[in-house]
Amino acid sequence: MEVRKDVRDERPVPVDVTTAAQLWWGVIAFGVVSMAAGVVEGYGHRADLAGANGSTRLVVMMLGVSVVLGLLLSAAFLLVLRKLQRARNWARMIVTLVGGILVLGALFNVVGLVSPDGPVSLVIGAAGIIQGVLAAGAIFLLHRGESNSYFLRFPPSQ
Repeated sequence: MEVRKDVRDERPVPVDVTTAAQLWWGVIAFGVVSMAAGVVEGYGHRADLAGANGSTRLVVMMLGVSVVLGLLLSAAFLLVLRKLQRARNWARMIVTLVGGILVLGALFNVVGLVSPDGPVSLVIGAAGIIQGVLAAGAIFLLHRGESNSYFLRFPPSQ
């Protein structure tokens, strides 16, 4: 039985797809910055978060769980980016959906629907705006002509 290699893996990755993947690396990096700022803020207010009869140990454990989940989510997204560069259209759909959510969040930050009330909130808001801008650029690049041909297996135009 002959093993057939996937035709999509033999074609060169378009520059737009490579650039979009690099923009998504930036989105992930700013997401990690935002998560770290949130954890630092939460740790600083752990007594307030625990309440009068609560345990600060539980709050610290929950912050640790949020860090682990955030890093796992980032790693999973990196795997999706790897598939994106291998012409998997499902990966393009996932990053488009996530990017649309990030763009909406950035618009909420810009319009002022989420108002920062301290320096950490300002960092988180700024990171969200930058994530939205990077995601919008990546979405645009992933849906241009050459990218569409790459993902939808159109023959290369000459």
